[in-house]
Amino acid sequence: MVAIAYAQLRKKLAQVVNQAAEKAVVITRADGRDLVVLAKSEYDAMRETLHLTASKANEKALRRSIAQIRRGETVKFKLD
Repeated sequence: MVAIAYAQLRKKLAQVVNQAAEKAVVITRADGRDLVVLAKSEYDAMRETLHLTASKANEKALRRSIAQIRRGETVKFKLD
């Protein structure tokens, strides 16, 4: 992650936006209320992860499924 002061952000907005498309950029502010600029795809992925792990039961099921995949315990289905 890259950090930039708010004052510098105003001068280099286009550059920061281009950088944020590749990796998150922290915008530091004098009042301490910092911000993060990141690609929408990264934001969407974070929201999806939060949604999927919001329920302990769902998180447990996902972890169990991931472990099964890693052990090669998968079943192939032919979809017509």
